[in-house]
Amino acid sequence: MQLTQLQIENILARISSQDDEKAFKELFVAFYGKLMETARFYLDDYPAAQEVVSDVFIKLWNGRSKIENIENIKSYLFVATKRQSLNYIRDNKKRNHQSLDVKNISTYIESRNPEKIHISNEFAELLNHAVRGLPSKCRLVYSLVKDDGMRYQDVAELLNISVKTVEMHVGKALRRIKIVFENYQK
Repeated sequence: MQLTQLQIENILARISSQDDEKAFKELFVAFYGKLMETARFYLDDYPAAQEVVSDVFIKLWNGRSKIENIENIKSYLFVATKRQSLNYIRDNKKRNHQSLDVKNISTYIESRNPEKIHISNEFAELLNHAVRGLPSKCRLVYSLVKDDGMRYQDVAELLNISVKTVEMHVGKALRRIKIVFENYQK
């Protein structure tokens, strides 16, 4: 609904002097759509934009005794909506929450997929079984390198063996693990 400047001034006078809720509703209807567009420009969340615009109108109603002092209500409402949107962004950055909007839902479902969790657990158990099946010295070297993240040189010094022997044990372990996984896939 498009209001003329005279109609807007009349509505503001009724709101200010008579606490006219009907006039306030007219103002609300006239500007709500455009203010929602403004809020949606800043916020990527429709409910948040509704909250922002509602807050702007609530503040306007609460300060209705001074509403006639506002020279340009259109500018006032748009600036108030912009500021309220930016405040909303600022305040919600402080909160550490995860949104389950359309963009994030597939990632959330993917990470919580029981089938994938089961398969991951199954592969971890298969790997543990393969490592347990290695000869003791080979298992120790593999564990120090892969589980503890030690360098080949450090493992060689710790176990008093050559770096080539460490390489041989890790290679042997990887080949046996590969065979276990290949047999599992068949």
